[in-house]
Amino acid sequence: MTIHLFHHKQICKEAAKPTVNDAPDPDPSNRTSITSSSDEDDDFPHAKETFFHTSRIKDSIAVQKHHGTNDCEVHEENPHLQDFMIPHHSVHVRRLDEEEEAAVTVTIAETAAEQPVNAAAAATTRRSCLRPETKTSYYNRPKTEKSKRRIHFGDVFVRDYEMILGDNPCVTYGPPVTLDWDYVEFNPLPVDEYEFHHPPRRTIREMGMNYYRRKELLTLAGHSEEELKMAKKEVKKCKSNRYMTRQLASYPVVKMQATIESALRKCRRLLKDDHWKTERHLFVQ
Repeated sequence: MTIHLFHHKQICKEAAKPTVNDAPDPDPSNRTSITSSSDEDDDFPHAKETFFHTSRIKDSIAVQKHHGTNDCEVHEENPHLQDFMIPHHSVHVRRLDEEEEAAVTVTIAETAAEQPVNAAAAATTRRSCLRPETKTSYYNRPKTEKSKRRIHFGDVFVRDYEMILGDNPCVTYGPPVTLDWDYVEFNPLPVDEYEFHHPPRRTIREMGMNYYRRKELLTLAGHSEEELKMAKKEVKKCKSNRYMTRQLASYPVVKMQATIESALRKCRRLLKDDHWKTERHLFVQ
């Protein structure tokens, strides 16, 4: 399940700001109004800051080693986010083993639909997505102009991807799992509503899946025992190849070969034109 939660760090950052005394300001002209990224009528409470929220570690692995997470949101006692997730549409990607005629029909339909779009795109003038350089940098601008640069977060979009048999050789034991291309997308939810109804964040230990959990998911997905055995065999073969590569890389001959290859690449860059030199005029104004 892919969830866009870019708002989390900003809320934690706002919670870590120092408080101001309640004494009246003698100069009313120096007063500034502070607006949050959400609406003013916010009925969802926020948790108090903790030691990990105010530290520079933020949400890194060092915080996860304490078996805790940076979760500065208040969640309801019995979270039931599934009740608020309403399916909007689903997407299915055709496989190579499906009917060939249906795949050809879909390809023709997509090509016919893309022709007017491509023609309209070719007619428009292309321009760079980079911001043009100005004489005054951002830090030298007036304070009023800096305050306009704000980020607001509105809705959270959730997609539910299927879990299928994967090919990741980093698994400790058993068949690996991966996400499928097919997914179901739900209706967007407001940020505060999503944070209030979903359960607290999980730690690294809770995020890990053991052999029995992965096997259960793959069995529910429809994979047979023969497919699981073949996947474990491929993973074992890939692990042995990686082990041999690490052992051979420790010899001086291999290190010398890598040094020679690096020197040859640098010589080619000096003598021949590469894509960096040909596209240099696109970046230098």
